[in-house]
Amino acid sequence: MTRRRSTSAALVLMTLWGTAGCTLVSSWSQNASAPSATSTSLPLRPASRPLAQASTPGQKTTVAVISDFGQCDDGEQQVADMVRSWDPALIFSAGDNSQGVEGCVPFIESVGAYYGDYVDGPDGPRLYPALGNHDYEDEGAGLAAYRAYFDYLETDDDFLGRWHLKSIGDLNVYLLDSNAPADDMPLQQHFLRSALGQAAPNTWNVVIFHHPPFTSGPHDPRLDMRPEAGWNFKEWGVDLVINGHQHVLEDVVVDGLHYVTVGVGGQTLVRPCPPVRALGSLTCMEGVGAARLVTTDQALSLEYRQPGADPGSAYRLEIPRSSLTRGS
Repeated sequence: MTRRRSTSAALVLMTLWGTAGCTLVSSWSQNASAPSATSTSLPLRPASRPLAQASTPGQKTTVAVISDFGQCDDGEQQVADMVRSWDPALIFSAGDNSQGVEGCVPFIESVGAYYGDYVDGPDGPRLYPALGNHDYEDEGAGLAAYRAYFDYLETDDDFLGRWHLKSIGDLNVYLLDSNAPADDMPLQQHFLRSALGQAAPNTWNVVIFHHPPFTSGPHDPRLDMRPEAGWNFKEWGVDLVINGHQHVLEDVVVDGLHYVTVGVGGQTLVRPCPPVRALGSLTCMEGVGAARLVTTDQALSLEYRQPGADPGSAYRLEIPRSSLTRGS
């Protein structure tokens, strides 16, 4: 199902900036890098409140996570069919909802032709993306086009909707923008820390952003999003960090916290696993796939599956409730 919009991308951004009391610079391009919220002198808004509640015995929540999928090829279709077979309550993306593949129109085709019923369906929007570098850079993409397509994303914490929060069942998912200017990183840190501080007891808290802080490559890790740079994920109460960008599945454990790069959702841009792995890397898998997350009162489980593969070959990670150590 392909979703089409009559609202222009430029009008969407102009409306958002106007609402925030700012002036949209006429020379700003829809393909430009992320604009800075700090430069607008906006007051720091309070973070949205996570709405997840502790589950009861036997209750479970199932969601899917895809990444680097906007390729308009058979692999993307196979992954979409597999994800749909899980009947997830929601789908989240770790970015690169467009991949710059020739003939694959950003968002309208790269997302809508494969996941359109999760963007605009009878149950309302059920696909919640994070921004990747291609979502900003590709011809025909950019923040304006992204916001015109995903026009339902909350803007309570960032008036451009670049970082936001979605809760379902006993699961809170915090989606960040690792492409944002350095001046905006403190705003995102405040959003994340404040929101996590409001999370109900015995709920699960997962953070998703595009560029992994711990990875074997091929792209370099994002050092400025590590704990030593102020992103104290574990101390703040994060149970799992999910990233994209590398086009392989990898699970790197640092100080007891799993940083999972969730592969690639299309065949055109599949990559091999790096020959040398980072310290703490538990596994690396090549080929298209997606992750299924299931939460219960006892555990958070992640399973990375590949279309047509033996279920026994899936990578599985389980985080028991009793294993979590909270910071102060």
